[in-house]
Amino acid sequence: MASAYVIPQEALMDKIPSFFDPILAMVHSTTLVYLPMFLRVFVQRGGTIKGYDNVNPRVQIARLVDAAPNSAFSRLHATHQNGLEINSLFLAAMGCGLFSGINRTRLSKYGTLFLALRSLYSVIYFYQGKALSALRSILFLWSMALCANLMKESARKTKGSDDN
Repeated sequence: MASAYVIPQEALMDKIPSFFDPILAMVHSTTLVYLPMFLRVFVQRGGTIKGYDNVNPRVQIARLVDAAPNSAFSRLHATHQNGLEINSLFLAAMGCGLFSGINRTRLSKYGTLFLALRSLYSVIYFYQGKALSALRSILFLWSMALCANLMKESARKTKGSDDN
């Protein structure tokens, strides 16, 4: 039988504050995903002669990324893309937690930890170099494991309630 958690977290969960209501954590996680995109638009407008091309934005983005793969624009774009990859997992995990009736304070701690990990991840992704790439990967894996832990906990709680 698999362990209760993908990564051990219980000792840490006792130390995490419950800053964000679970629903607000979901809203703020989405804000973290789209903040680099909005910042990218400002860089994009100043980085081209034409400014922002709202008719063909994806073509313009591809051109700017190809032209300067390590520019501020490219790093903001990559940060946004990576956020899109994990945010749906977090939203699903929090939804599972809410559905299964996990204590809201506990869900708040999950959300607070996720937001802290993703905020730090985004900053490191933007400023990354070889020295920070391992830390960035650890933060990514930790935030994914946190979501998996929450889904496993939700499944156990839901299964336990069906047995009663």
